[in-house]
Amino acid sequence: MNSAYQDGPRLLADIGEDHVRFALETAPGRVKDGATLPCAHYTRFEDAVVDYLASVFHSHRGQVRHAVVAIAETANAGGHRWPLSIARARVELGFDTLLVISDSTAHDSPRLANGFTWLLSSPLPALSGAAA
Repeated sequence: MNSAYQDGPRLLADIGEDHVRFALETAPGRVKDGATLPCAHYTRFEDAVVDYLASVFHSHRGQVRHAVVAIAETANAGGHRWPLSIARARVELGFDTLLVISDSTAHDSPRLANGFTWLLSSPLPALSGAAA
C-alpha cells in the first residue's frame, strides 16, 4: 500500500468542454472524493475549486497545497472561457504548486496517468449546491 503524502492530498482537476471534474490523490495511485461541476455555473476556475474543496473539507484553505489541472484541447469549444492566470490562481487558492497541462499530457505521463485515468473513467457525482 502506498503511503499518504506527508504534505496533504493533491488536487486533480480536468477541465472539459462543459464540465470540470475534481478528485483528491491522497497517495500515489490512491484517488478519492471525485465530483463533477458544470463549467457554466462558474465565472472562474478558482470559484469551482473553492466549491469543490469546501464540499470535501468544509473550507478550501490549507487542506490542499498542490494541484494539477488538465485542460482539454477542446475546452473552449463548449462556450465557457475561464480566464486563468496560473500565478494568480495559485496565490488565491493558497497552493504551493499549481501545474496546468494538456489532458493528453496527463494521460501520457506515467506519474499522472493513474490519477487522471481514474478521474476520467469513474462515474462522478455532481456536487449538490453548486453555484448557479
